[in-house]
Amino acid sequence: MHSRGLVRSALIVLTIGLCLGSLFRTADADTASCTGDQTNTDMIGDACSSFAISGMQGPSTASAQASGRYPSEASAAQSGASNNSSATSEAYDTSDAQASASDSSIANASASRDSRALVEDSGGSFSQGTASEGSQATSFAFLGGVSIAEARNGSSALASTSTPNSFVCAYAVNGSFASASDTSAPLCDATARGGIAVVVSPKGNCGPVDQSPCAQAAGTPEIDPSMATGGLTILLIGLVLVMERRRVQKQSLTLRS
Repeated sequence: MHSRGLVRSALIVLTIGLCLGSLFRTADADTASCTGDQTNTDMIGDACSSFAISGMQGPSTASAQASGRYPSEASAAQSGASNNSSATSEAYDTSDAQASASDSSIANASASRDSRALVEDSGGSFSQGTASEGSQATSFAFLGGVSIAEARNGSSALASTSTPNSFVCAYAVNGSFASASDTSAPLCDATARGGIAVVVSPKGNCGPVDQSPCAQAAGTPEIDPSMATGGLTILLIGLVLVMERRRVQKQSLTLRS
């Protein structure tokens, strides 16, 4: 089990990253923001909800933000955290993001431009799902695992781990599909024109790993899932994913302008 101090350090790192990432949002979009135990709806119908429950392992933090420029682009964000955990969800432009974390875990969900991100973890785990441009990302992590899913431009990415201290990553772009699991063989479908699908998992890898965030998250160009486990890796992955999410947010805003 990861130490309480490690999780708190990771929370600080991710909170700083989220604050920096908010600088890239445009001023002309209405926003519904929630922190702690709160629900909120803005003038165009963006809705957020969050709850944070303390536990024996410590206090929790939760935040949710939904934003759109017009009523037709209203989004929804939901976050829930319990027992020394952190959950963050962000939904922009007709999107839905949900994040749930418990028992010293960290969950981050981000969706933009007609997309959906669903993230859930527990037991000292780290999970993140990022979806943009009509995509879906689903990320589950349990028992101290690390799970990362990113999908862009009409793609779908699914990452799930339930084996103690395992690492899985799924990345799909341009109409592709990627599924990463610690219990089944990797699946990469990049038959669409310009598609890229990547999986890194204990059950094997597929796709051009070096062209994906999976390589950065694992921390080495030669991917070895056994090297991407353990407490310290969660903090390092948190740092990398903060930067990756900022890149995706800037790319989304460029497409909107």
